[in-house]
Amino acid sequence: CVCVCVCAHACARACARAHARACARACMRVCLDMHVCMCVHVCSLTSAVPGTASEFTATALSHEKVLLRWSGLDDGGLPLTELKLKYQENGQTTTRKLTSPFLTEDSVTLSNFKPEATYLFHLIARNSEGRSRPGSFSNNVTMPEHQFAPDIHSVSVISTSATRVTLRWNLTDYSPLVPIKGYNLDWGIDNRSGRAVQIDELDASYTYILGGLPANTEIVVRMRSYNEYGPSVKDSPALVFRTLTGHPRKPTQVLLRESGPESVKLAWTLAEEDEFPATQLLFRVRRKESLGATVNVFDRTVDIPHSQFRGDYVLSGLQPLTDYSILLIAVNEFGNSDRNIQFEFKTHRVPLPTGATSGGGATTSVMSSTETEEASSNSQMVIIIAAACGGGVVLLLLLVVVLIYLKRKQNHTDNWQVRGAVPVGSQKKSGTVPNWYSGQKK
Repeated sequence: CVCVCVCAHACARACARAHARACARACMRVCLDMHVCMCVHVCSLTSAVPGTASEFTATALSHEKVLLRWSGLDDGGLPLTELKLKYQENGQTTTRKLTSPFLTEDSVTLSNFKPEATYLFHLIARNSEGRSRPGSFSNNVTMPEHQFAPDIHSVSVISTSATRVTLRWNLTDYSPLVPIKGYNLDWGIDNRSGRAVQIDELDASYTYILGGLPANTEIVVRMRSYNEYGPSVKDSPALVFRTLTGHPRKPTQVLLRESGPESVKLAWTLAEEDEFPATQLLFRVRRKESLGATVNVFDRTVDIPHSQFRGDYVLSGLQPLTDYSILLIAVNEFGNSDRNIQFEFKTHRVPLPTGATSGGGATTSVMSSTETEEASSNSQMVIIIAAACGGGVVLLLLLVVVLIYLKRKQNHTDNWQVRGAVPVGSQKKSGTVPNWYSGQKK
């Protein structure tokens, strides 16, 4: 379009500012209203209104969302100022207007449609010269049924501790048209709810670690999934479980390092795999009495530094030459260990002083503790030897008595034969028998 304006007034500036397709109109309007001048316009003017789209489609994204796409939309050479979308709903025409930034796009997503309804969309474009001609119609689109979030049909416990539990759940079959956005978890005590947890981190394994639980308590858990349209229709079946006590495990080992008359040094080792390690050790000291009875003497509690599983402790306040039984108990914030470890020992005697003096100034020789133990060992050996000798003497006397008895019995038999016996040879010659023999056995 070529515009030649013979005028020194505002019409020249108007021609310079005007769009090519509107040049003639602007120049003529200014000249007729304000000045008398000559404007020569050589311009192939065409229609400035927008055209129709070459392709216009509608696709249902969910039960209430539709995606509209178009291409080949002619803007008429002027910037679009408005897009209108018209459709029928319940016999009434509904119009939705699109403004910036959708005017430069080729698609838009609309919502708030009704499930299972059918829609036909009409696209109308507008610029400064007017609106487009009719003709941009989409295909018919039928909305699906309501896309509720899927129900959770089972929840189980994978692992549990004193204050947390790992949960796993399974979903019913659902359409991926509307993805799940998260889960609402509700847990309570004694079948009472009231503590809600929103799970936004979606895990493909459908697991979640629930923390902050009270120890040794019965917990009830219910869950629901939700999507952008709201939660599932019903809760999952109630899951009931009990958390662990949280008590520490029993000490794994206790050893006697040193022993004295009134104290002992014990080395202890704790279990390292406890979720809540022991913070204290309780030494329960018992004295062994006659007939196997025990009497509680005292309890001694010792603090354990953080993350320490081995250590030594000197237990004092004992009596010499006494049999003791110690119960070693691990303690933490939840209580005592469920099982304990027992250790038995006997204290030593009090050693005598090594340089005691009498009143006259003479020095009395006193054995040390080592010598005392050696003397005690020697005395025990003497006692054993004496017992063996005594047993030998008793056996010797018993043997002498048996020999005397056998000797006397032999002498008696010999005397009986001498009193009435006849030599065997004389009996055969005379044919007579002793007169004391009456034919019967005496």
